[in-house]
Amino acid sequence: MRALCSLTLLAGLACATPIKGHDVKDNALNREVTAVMDAYVGAMQARDADRVLALVADDYFEDVGDSDTANDYGRSELSAKLKERFEQTAELMMKIKLVEVVEKDGSIAARMRFDVRYRLNLPSGSRWERHNDVNEIVLVRTGKSLKIKSGL
Repeated sequence: MRALCSLTLLAGLACATPIKGHDVKDNALNREVTAVMDAYVGAMQARDADRVLALVADDYFEDVGDSDTANDYGRSELSAKLKERFEQTAELMMKIKLVEVVEKDGSIAARMRFDVRYRLNLPSGSRWERHNDVNEIVLVRTGKSLKIKSGL
């Protein structure tokens, strides 16, 4: 009986084990989301707009969150923004930690903490910037893969 209880406890602990470097449990969906987010971080650190866009859904849309719809943008505007910003960025280091993954109504919300440092090359000289905060990226399934629908 003691052995059965020990096995049950170990099985429960194995299910609750988080993915290394993140605060989400290790399961198929969270591993898939983590893979997309790791690819995103790699593309950002390489300052490669095409690699970032390969992870983005065709119907990507960013609502900045205010009442002004003029500053909302889609995939083509995201492409232009990335290319413009990467031209000015000499170095970029990014870390994320997923804290929650929620699947609901055909989309997946990946909530994370992020820390990004980058060096800008500006006419006035080189300057380092750093931002850290929490963010939610929404992903959708397109065929067999997940794509980023909003949140970048």
